Amino acid sequence: MSLVVRQKVGERGGTAIGTALRLARYFSNSPEFWLNLQGRYELDSFWLYGGKRSLL
Repeated sequence: MSLVVRQKVGERGGTAIGTALRLARYFSNSPEFWLNLQGRYELDSFWLYGGKRSLL
């Protein structure tokens, strides 16, 4: 596994477009997959950890 992949797996924070492109190339899938995965994770975390209260 490349250094970039190992760093991103343990890192907290959003997946940048450049990282999504690198991950897609490494794992032979699409950058959209990684960006959608990150977006889904962030939305799920928001709702799981009290997102409704912070919207008021």
